[in-house]
Amino acid sequence: MVLNDLINKSIFLMGAGATTEAGCLTSKGMLSNLEEKITQEDDKLSREAYYYLCACLEYQNSWRNLKIKNNDYSSNIEDYIFLLRKIINRDHYLPYPLIGNWSEKIIKLESKDDDIFKKILNKIENIYLKEWLSINQTKQNALLNPLRNFLQCTSSDGFLLNIFTINYDLVFETYFNNEYETLINDGFSSGKWNDNFDLSVSKEQNKYRINYYKLHGSLNWERNREDPELGQIVKTLDNVSSSKQIIIFGQEAKMLSIDPFLTLTSRFRTKLEQSSYYFIIGYSFFDTYINNLVLESVNKFPEKKLIIVNSSPKSTKEISEKIYRIQEADISGNMYNIKKINPNKINYIQSTASEFYSKFFSNSGKELTNLFENLSKPDEPF
Repeated sequence: MVLNDLINKSIFLMGAGATTEAGCLTSKGMLSNLEEKITQEDDKLSREAYYYLCACLEYQNSWRNLKIKNNDYSSNIEDYIFLLRKIINRDHYLPYPLIGNWSEKIIKLESKDDDIFKKILNKIENIYLKEWLSINQTKQNALLNPLRNFLQCTSSDGFLLNIFTINYDLVFETYFNNEYETLINDGFSSGKWNDNFDLSVSKEQNKYRINYYKLHGSLNWERNREDPELGQIVKTLDNVSSSKQIIIFGQEAKMLSIDPFLTLTSRFRTKLEQSSYYFIIGYSFFDTYINNLVLESVNKFPEKKLIIVNSSPKSTKEISEKIYRIQEADISGNMYNIKKINPNKINYIQSTASEFYSKFFSNSGKELTNLFENLSKPDEPF
């Protein structure tokens, strides 16, 4: 087996678990840290509002878990922000005659401060989020050094790592792109989106060994300040946007009909169809629109495989059932959710992201080659 050819047949889908070891918090970790900040730094009214919303989320999660007869759901920062936005913009969601009145608790909190919920949301989006996704450089180096060494020691003849991520942190970009080299191509050129993912590999020029598709946006994306009415999204040069970041964060609709989001989703679908091996690293399958794209493709073609890297031990049957429960419980308005996946199409690797990079990308990818050889064996009947 030629490793370059096999990598060209692979894509990598990364969630929060792929970068937490560089210092970034998961969505659950963010909610936990928010509690610490509010209880330590803010006034009594903010604490009261925080705990009230958390209690509402726990009520919702209990009903979800009863429906699917499992305890898969627990609150995270995206749930919390989604609820904040529902309250702030409640007059736009359901007509007053249908709901009568909102909770008396909300009215009492707002009677003391009309903007209490807006203030919490603004702190999360404009202050706390950057802290939660800050990078520990020592940990970042330890996490990604094996991947860098792999890229440097392997042949450059026609292979690129295609990485799709729902993370908006800057762990990969700040490590692989610097004044000496630009190993990551994120679709931007001179700070502007141009969808240039089809450029050829050029190891000699230290350019573009990784195509990096940020499906949910990035901390350093913002609306073009010079002409905001165009809706153009640009990338800031100082790594973190000084204004409000362009990210899909705590929103019900995860697919946006603007670029670069629309093109990135289209790219994801195309690469899924073209690839045989889907490496899923640190992703918990709680985005049903992502799941639908993955499941539709992996079910359609017999040669496709899911390789799931996660530190929590699970059998392939358990993973298949978990995905089914998540898809079945989605009530966000999807007309049709693809729910089933053959457990025989799943390969599970119990490992953290750093352990996976270290084991499978060291020694010129020897373990990765062995993995591909095992994956090429025919499936058992479903």
